[in-house]
Amino acid sequence: MKYQLNHRELILAQEVIETFDCYRQRFDHQHESGGILFGRVYADKVIIESVSVPSGEDKSGRYYFYRNVKKAQKLVNEKWDESSGEVIYLGEWHTHPELIPKPSLTDRRLLANMMRDTKMDIDFLLMVIVGINNFFVASLDRDGNFIQIIQTNK
Repeated sequence: MKYQLNHRELILAQEVIETFDCYRQRFDHQHESGGILFGRVYADKVIIESVSVPSGEDKSGRYYFYRNVKKAQKLVNEKWDESSGEVIYLGEWHTHPELIPKPSLTDRRLLANMMRDTKMDIDFLLMVIVGINNFFVASLDRDGNFIQIIQTNK
């Protein structure tokens, strides 16, 4: 999938889409799921090439997902080390039990806090919300602009 992210193309690898599809909340008994977006940033494109998946150390319910911070940081460090600093933390993903997902105030605050606390040298973070039928993709820049990213093709 491709999206337009300011002056860059945002590409979600097929493996990432397939992972998201596995966690869609299609049934009432399914909890929210989530994880971290990993990828590479180039002058003309951003590629989300992998994502983390929920662990037994995360907490979740039908309408919430809390990732284990220590485990998540360990994953970020591992990806960084394994790639010699090329694969970086790009943001967060999680599911919503909605046909067409939209971010909650909590979602927006989470991304703002992540941007405030990041030590990464990038000027944006991404959020992907996986709904039953669609995705919501947004970026938050260092100036606090939260912008929904529009899909350009599948």
